[in-house]
Amino acid sequence: MNLTSDTDSFVAQSTPPGISALALIRASGSSCTKYAEQLLGKNNSPIPRHAYFSKLKNGEGELIDEVVWIYYEPGSSYTGEAMIEIMPHGNPLICKMIIEDFCRRGFRLAEPGEFTKRAYLNKKLKFSQIKGVLETIHAQSDRALSAARKRLTGASDNHIKGIVQELTKLRAEIEAYIDFPEDELPPEDKDGPPAQIKKIISRLNSLNATAKNREIIQNGINTLILGSPNAGKSSLLNLLVGHNRALVSKEAGTTRDYILEHIEIDGYLINLFDTAGLNISPKGELESLGIEHTLELVDQSDFFLVVLDSTIDPPELPASIVSAINPRNCIIVENKIDLPESRTRNDYFADFPHSRISALDNLSLEDLGSKWKNLIAQNFEIREEEGLMFDLRERSFIQESLEELEQAHQLLSEDSSTELAAFHLIRASESLHKINEHVDNEAILDELFSRFCIGK
Repeated sequence: MNLTSDTDSFVAQSTPPGISALALIRASGSSCTKYAEQLLGKNNSPIPRHAYFSKLKNGEGELIDEVVWIYYEPGSSYTGEAMIEIMPHGNPLICKMIIEDFCRRGFRLAEPGEFTKRAYLNKKLKFSQIKGVLETIHAQSDRALSAARKRLTGASDNHIKGIVQELTKLRAEIEAYIDFPEDELPPEDKDGPPAQIKKIISRLNSLNATAKNREIIQNGINTLILGSPNAGKSSLLNLLVGHNRALVSKEAGTTRDYILEHIEIDGYLINLFDTAGLNISPKGELESLGIEHTLELVDQSDFFLVVLDSTIDPPELPASIVSAINPRNCIIVENKIDLPESRTRNDYFADFPHSRISALDNLSLEDLGSKWKNLIAQNFEIREEEGLMFDLRERSFIQESLEELEQAHQLLSEDSSTELAAFHLIRASESLHKINEHVDNEAILDELFSRFCIGK
């Protein structure tokens, strides 16, 4: 197999390094066609998207591996160029030998995200879809994956296009009365356009308010487990994650610093922080530092589980915690109900939801789970439009459009210049159009693709 050097053809392993049943190595560029023809042999042209089985040999004719491979013709591949995907056995040595063989035949190693970047430059993907690819790869929960799919399939693009079409139709109605004031047009509805603009403003405000939801969906709900030493915080953590992640002891103050674990509730990623006990009289500098770290986490948290030892009087919480918790973001977890000394503590933060459990014996955990889900639904449930998750750059264009629409609404409501109102509608549409337009800024593209893994 003698290929001429082609710096525009590149190769990478797309599956993670390590031992597996199979691996995937993909290449893109004009040299892929020649490579596929040589693999097939007998001067035959490969059938696109057809799986072949071949003995892959190096330049000296030595067998590297028996592989399954697929050829993709230019224009119909992921990158828009000729592509080949090879599936050898998942031995790192074999993968290394195949990639080295590609490089000896004129291919170069791919840069991070280069396959997707080439797809974008060849207009196979839109800018928002690139972000969808990245978010799909890094999604850590069902909700995050669902939102990423909306980007990948162009749902966010289509949503913005729909709003732009509404603005175009509205502008046409307004301009009809400007251009043909004496023609036989229906009576101008003075209340109609302002009301329609107000509806569009409301929709854009929903999209513009997605920053927090985007963070929640992608990064998870930071949930702090708080309480006195030996209240059962670590036992609860172990029960929730399904294994002994934290050390549990009858000795108070076992947890000196926070422990982070992840679970999923109702499709949301939950970042669980098991923290040092809130001891009024800490034993030594190490426990004091642990309590300080706990208090530092309060401002970064979205949800709280305050664990009580129901056999003793509840503790007095620090002021910073009291100001952060409320009945919508906190559950009072009364632990150790398996002990005869246990008492209900409904008068402690009486307006908060309470759940009585035994973390040791796994008693009444369903009640805690039910109340937890309900509060998550109330606080973090993502509406359809919010699930589109527009990022900071896109939200800046939405904000620009909102400012133009507010001015158009004011002019029409005051029965002022209709011509100027139409101009603001044009500017509003132009700002929204920037969300979907092709981006050529190298700095923006380089920053985005630097977050991709090699091979995608």
